[in-house]
Amino acid sequence: MHTYQRPYPKQIDSVSYPQGFEMPNFIKFTGEDARTTMEHIGQFIEQCGKAGSDDLLKLKLFPLSLSNFASTWYSLLA
Repeated sequence: MHTYQRPYPKQIDSVSYPQGFEMPNFIKFTGEDARTTMEHIGQFIEQCGKAGSDDLLKLKLFPLSLSNFASTWYSLLA
């Protein structure tokens, strides 16, 4: 049985959001539609707003932009 673990260091989860940051309602990437991964990443960064310029925050937020097969794939990364 596989338990979920993020494929990045645990301390990333303690990175603070910028003041006034509102959690985006991410358009989910499933890997099942016509969008490419590059299109999804561009859209993800745009939806991050101010947090899109902070690599640590992007790592923290990225799993929230995935669902279905893409989310499963991400959770299985080493």
